[in-house]
Amino acid sequence: NLGAHLVLAVVNSHNYTGAVTDALTRLGNKRFGLIRLEEAVFAARRYGSGLGLAMCDIDQFKRVNDTYGHLAGDAVLKEVSRRIAACVRKADTAVRYGGEEFMLILPEADASLLQAIGEKIREAVAARPVGLGAAGGSVPITLSVGIVAFHAETDSGETLIARADAALYRAKDGGRNRVESDR
Repeated sequence: NLGAHLVLAVVNSHNYTGAVTDALTRLGNKRFGLIRLEEAVFAARRYGSGLGLAMCDIDQFKRVNDTYGHLAGDAVLKEVSRRIAACVRKADTAVRYGGEEFMLILPEADASLLQAIGEKIREAVAARPVGLGAAGGSVPITLSVGIVAFHAETDSGETLIARADAALYRAKDGGRNRVESDR
């Protein structure tokens, strides 16, 4: 009987992990990220703590898929995800938001340090070319980042995403491979 319960516990754990994790990148999935963002907004508002949100987008990703194929694109997504995850703290949440976009929830982040956090992530991705897996070779990859600080008086999770997204598009419009912030 104990063995059956242990097996059920393992299966349930596996099912939960699959429900909240992006299968390709092993980061949290969008649904999980949106829930974590609402929890972080609630905590930041209740305790008066800092909170940052970053939206990141791989520059010229469509060109990777079109030139080298989708398996190479998958290899790029996996490696960029790994580099992003290596830059965030244990309390932070890194999420594959969609396609080649990532969302980073940064609780207890000091607004004055957000630009530096964004630069650290951008630099980690651009530091060296990314291997293309079975396609062979490697390709330089850059990341554009929009990063914003939470304002308890005016922000919700939705407005925080909108502000970070607007900062991300300013980074793209400003030449890519940049960090734009809106404190």
